[in-house]
Amino acid sequence: MDRWAGRVALVTGASMGIGAALCKELVKRGMKVVACARTESKLKALADELEGEKGEVHPFAMDVSKDEQVVAAFEFVKEKLGGVDVCVANAGMAVGGTILESFVGGTSPEEKPAATYRYKSLHDPILLLYFSLPIGGKPNDWRAQLDVNLTGTLHCAQLAIKGMLERGVDDGQVILIGSALGYQATKHPELHFYSLTKCALKASATALRRELLAKKSRIRVSNVSPGYVDTEFASRAIGIPSQAMRAKLNEISMEPLQVQDVVDAIIHTLSTPPRVQVHDLLFLPTDEDY
Repeated sequence: MDRWAGRVALVTGASMGIGAALCKELVKRGMKVVACARTESKLKALADELEGEKGEVHPFAMDVSKDEQVVAAFEFVKEKLGGVDVCVANAGMAVGGTILESFVGGTSPEEKPAATYRYKSLHDPILLLYFSLPIGGKPNDWRAQLDVNLTGTLHCAQLAIKGMLERGVDDGQVILIGSALGYQATKHPELHFYSLTKCALKASATALRRELLAKKSRIRVSNVSPGYVDTEFASRAIGIPSQAMRAKLNEISMEPLQVQDVVDAIIHTLSTPPRVQVHDLLFLPTDEDY
């Protein structure tokens, strides 16, 4: 990691979870980090927390699904720091719902009709790892997930790579944060469409690599795909309180990945020498039935 000290990383989804933890790690290792997310107050709090560390944080409020905001973020980096050397596309979203089933109502947990729940209580034996809420996907929810997980992520990767090529940076790194669910259609139907977006993202990493090889560039593109991580992500997606989620994981004796496990995988990817291309890094909880 020494070669990255003093260089510039842009991290999306940086206000919490994996993104925030990664920003802390990179700053402590001397990088200049542009932390991007929608919630500006959380980004500023992160910058305050890391003041005085070896590196530095530059907060930038951005929604990756908004083209003009993504462009503005990269223009900010170019003007203030010269350009991006590392881009970690971590922002993601999931809206729970099967593809075929549907219901009348909104998408918030409070608006889901009771009849759509498969279980009677949090202790019902049919309640499995993802708590199985067949709430029915809606095309608007599908588009929202595509805008963040695929289109917005690729937009960030595109602008990062374009900037590297323009500046003659031949050892740059793009890391796409995928998911173990991106290697096959998940067995959990409530996350089928989310799974499809991560399958597409995995294929996109290969497409980017091939385009870079055609340009004789050694910029590397890696897909880092964790299994179940102990964050608020799944809870928000399917509308189950995180405490209840953790209680169920304990009940079925599954120890989830921790945020630091994912950060360590990203640091490993960055730490490999330029001759090494980490294509896909898939890792799961030891206890996860994948």
